[in-house]
Amino acid sequence: MTDANDELTAEAFGVLLEQLADLRRIFGQKPLDRQVYINGLIALSVCIRSTSGEEAATALLRLVVALADLEDGIVPALLKPTKVQNRSDSSLEWSARAGAALALECLLRSDKLKEAAARQLEGNSKIPAKNIINWHHHIKAGHVKNVAANTLWQQYIARIEAGAYSNRGLLRLSQDLINFAREIGP
Repeated sequence: MTDANDELTAEAFGVLLEQLADLRRIFGQKPLDRQVYINGLIALSVCIRSTSGEEAATALLRLVVALADLEDGIVPALLKPTKVQNRSDSSLEWSARAGAALALECLLRSDKLKEAAARQLEGNSKIPAKNIINWHHHIKAGHVKNVAANTLWQQYIARIEAGAYSNRGLLRLSQDLINFAREIGP
């Protein structure tokens, strides 16, 4: 690697760290309204551009523009509801359920017994243990039709199976995920 390449890499890394710090500041604002998400997604797109390229950043910016239109009372095609029969619960609710199911999965992979782990999570979240066990079973088996819940499950499971978390890391992740589930609530 040349000195010029090293300088470019260091510069890109510096931009990435600045953008990540900016994301923490943006999403620390209250209330988390649509404008905060728009600002955060713009900062994330800048971060993505420096690490993943123009195409990925532009795709995210399309969502940002659609959210900005929605903020102005215009419903863009990207955000128009799909006509569905037998509508299910919201993606927010299903994401919370997936978070609780993942929290249980983390504890199971840390050698805890299912019922004891679910009771521990219930104590931390007030989400009934039987619900957590049920959601875990259905999401893990692929019976849930919600895209957000399935994507959340698959991405975390892939990282867990790739060895991204130590046993201690799994315990911490479990707590973070049950907090997420409790905050957005099923």
